[in-house]
Amino acid sequence: MKSAGNRGVVYGRLQMLHVHVFLVAPLGARHVAKSGADQHQGGIAVRERPHHTGTPADLTVQPLDHVVGADARPVLIGESRVSQRLLQPILHLFRCLGQLHFTQGRNHILLNGRPLHLRGTVENAVFPKTGHAPVCDAEWERIMRIVKDYGLNHIRFHSWCPPAAAFRMADRHGVYLEVEMPMWGKDAEPDEARYDFFRREMRAILKEYGNHPSFVLYCNGNEITGNFDFIEELTADGRKLDTRHLYSGSTARTRVPSDQYYVSQQTNKGPVKVYEGRPSTDWDRSKESDVDVPVISHESGQRCVYPDFREIGKYTGPVEARNFELWREMLTANGMGDQAHDFFRASGALTVVEYKAVIEALLRSSKSAGFQLLSLNDFPGQGYAPVGVLDPFWDSKGLVTPEDWRAFCAPTWRCSATRKAPGSKTKPSRQRPRSTTSARRRSKMRKSAGRSPTAAGKPSPRAV
Repeated sequence: MKSAGNRGVVYGRLQMLHVHVFLVAPLGARHVAKSGADQHQGGIAVRERPHHTGTPADLTVQPLDHVVGADARPVLIGESRVSQRLLQPILHLFRCLGQLHFTQGRNHILLNGRPLHLRGTVENAVFPKTGHAPVCDAEWERIMRIVKDYGLNHIRFHSWCPPAAAFRMADRHGVYLEVEMPMWGKDAEPDEARYDFFRREMRAILKEYGNHPSFVLYCNGNEITGNFDFIEELTADGRKLDTRHLYSGSTARTRVPSDQYYVSQQTNKGPVKVYEGRPSTDWDRSKESDVDVPVISHESGQRCVYPDFREIGKYTGPVEARNFELWREMLTANGMGDQAHDFFRASGALTVVEYKAVIEALLRSSKSAGFQLLSLNDFPGQGYAPVGVLDPFWDSKGLVTPEDWRAFCAPTWRCSATRKAPGSKTKPSRQRPRSTTSARRRSKMRKSAGRSPTAAGKPSPRAV
């Protein structure tokens, strides 16, 4: 859990405390420790400690059967009003249960000291049905559930800050958020009035949403150019104002001294995402990601799908799909209107294969801090970018099921490393496949398993 906004300081005159309790349970946990006994659940020892003499209260723990490794999620148990008489027992409970503590590691963001690998998507404020971001819990809960269904644990809000409902539902479903100000491109060019706005906006975001456990990363904005002394000022001030988050000056542009992580398509050592080239199960971006701060691959993927003109009928709000109508007319005029759905299906199948290769490359890269896809759903801004396996309404296009997507995008997944591209008819390279497992250990594994280790692939060298 995250401590209250006053850094856990409680003043003597406090009469009533509003308490939000978030429990992080280990894999398979379904109960609280029995009274007076040491319990070992998922490797964590729990012991009841006497702290008050009142009537004990029942406290249930929501099971987290899908949680693996560092993907333990905060679970909203409820909100309570606690009198001063019960304040000390509650604070003791907080100390016993522990906190979600995010820190900067060399190559990874650390959650309570353990490496956290972010599998994310970029959210571009795409809500064509209403023309504005939803402010109700129900719609954001739907989005967070979809994100988790597709094996992701992270959302980057591209140059905007979502409403409170998004934070609440991310808290509930264990989605780590990167929040940004409405800063993009030349917004850091000299302009004192604009600078003052950004100073106020950053403070307002931290004050309003800083206590949410899902609020992990803060970045000023997207691909910023201009006065980076001002960007450093903002980033350094943010770190002083609220130490519970990690801070970065800008995505994909100049680094600043106060950066605690870096979202980019490349570092000074080379590209950290895969744009071109024949798909290979040996793609790896560890060398390029190994700099002085954790590196998250910026807007990875960007594999386009031919438009599905059936989506036109879904635009019943203020946004109209006039671009789709124009493209359909052009296709029909060229005598290929009856092939539109075939083009959509064929290009979509290729896009899924390409996303699989890109995601596996970044999961395989042991020094990568994660990735942010552009994106799980389509981005109809800047012209049109049909880059998603979901449409702009967060509905499936029918190209891949969540279960099949999770086969290559999940906390743990099976992979092999070979120079030969999947489905390639070319001869494989004679060079030995790369592996993190020593030859001696592989020999022992073969003897103990009684079969070739290539029969079913090998587990990823790290649980992410």
